[in-house]
Amino acid sequence: MVRRDRLRRMREWWVQVGLLAVPLLAAYLHIPPPQLSPALHSWKSSGKFFTYKGLRIFYQDSVGVVGSPEIVVLLHGFPTSSYDWYKIWEGLTLRFHRVIALDFLGFGFSDKPRPHHYSIFEQASIVEALLRHLGLQNRRINLLSHDYGDIVAQELLYRFKQNRSGRLTIKSLCLSNGGIFPETHRPLLLQKLLKDGGMLSPILTRLMNFFVFSRGLTPVFGPYTRPSESELWDMWAGIRNNDGNLVIDSLLQYINQRKKFRRRWVGALASVTIPIHFIYGPLDPVNPYPEFLELYRLWTDRGSTGHQNECFMSTCSLQEAGLLPMLTVFQWVVRCFHHFPYNTRGTTQATRQSGQQLEDRRPAGPTELRSVMPRTLPTRCP
Repeated sequence: MVRRDRLRRMREWWVQVGLLAVPLLAAYLHIPPPQLSPALHSWKSSGKFFTYKGLRIFYQDSVGVVGSPEIVVLLHGFPTSSYDWYKIWEGLTLRFHRVIALDFLGFGFSDKPRPHHYSIFEQASIVEALLRHLGLQNRRINLLSHDYGDIVAQELLYRFKQNRSGRLTIKSLCLSNGGIFPETHRPLLLQKLLKDGGMLSPILTRLMNFFVFSRGLTPVFGPYTRPSESELWDMWAGIRNNDGNLVIDSLLQYINQRKKFRRRWVGALASVTIPIHFIYGPLDPVNPYPEFLELYRLWTDRGSTGHQNECFMSTCSLQEAGLLPMLTVFQWVVRCFHHFPYNTRGTTQATRQSGQQLEDRRPAGPTELRSVMPRTLPTRCP
């Protein structure tokens, strides 16, 4: 009898817990996205939208130095947005006549349809459509990319090398930390769960909050160049905009796409005929030092064909930086980017004066951010 009463009370307790948990969970799942900070709101207000196949794509387009013909297009990483570039934006306008960035579909202020088959191929086509929209389809474009944007840039480079009509004409390419090579990429645990979680993935995307996001993302910046809490909130606000947290598992399929199309995208780096450069934060656990850098050198210095590339190959290593150097050590990123040669006839005077061999050693401590300026291989470019 006593046992029955105990079981009955236990069942009643669990019913009460369930009745309390249901509204609490419903309230949690309907927590509104955080308000945009003044800086992020200003970024959105100063941008524009264009339509791609019925979907709104957000972009920024600034006119910089007068008289320069140079145009640079910035391709952001996962899971953030074009706002990643805001700290180096002004510095880029001092060199380029047009500075352009977009939020890829599913990111930032762009539309985030669901269900939707997100792909690198589609994102590359959106970049091409944006340049047609701006009337720049026949201009030679400098690309600066990061992380997810690196793979989009590799697809654009592949199309450029195939001489396909209507494709982007690339003048130079500057990559930064990103999963260029599937074999050296070390995705975070949360990324693995989301991309391969099956029925669990939609549940995880709904349960994700700022605490989980910030705790999971912060280590990729390295121990010495971590973003502030307000910067992390800006990232989270961009993700939550248009319920973007609900499409993260779909966006993460790019990791599987990268493995499937490795030959196409990694092969695009071999035997290039344009200047190609790399800005690298070696304290990035997702793209670890030295394996990542050694493989990058192998492909860009000699390529899969075994022949020496016939264009500039420059590397700038920011010794204490991690995954997102353009946000955390932006002054050095601008300095590196400006020192890279874009004239295919020879290296710039600044590069010749400061160029030195990239040191093959594990990055040192936080006493002072040290940068090894571009290691340049001047050869022949058309």
